[in-house]
Amino acid sequence: MHQPAVGIVGYFWFQNGQQAVNQLASPSIDAEADQIYSQYEVLATAFAVRDKLV
Repeated sequence: MHQPAVGIVGYFWFQNGQQAVNQLASPSIDAEADQIYSQYEVLATAFAVRDKLV
């Protein structure tokens, strides 16, 4: 009899937990992506310069 209520509460508890994790992780993930993109730009520039020299 109480199983549907437990399932609904569990669902919302899980969703709130996921939302909290995403809010905490998002700035870190964004910073890491920015760093990777910056490194990519440096490498792409280096290869472009090398290709012009060769």
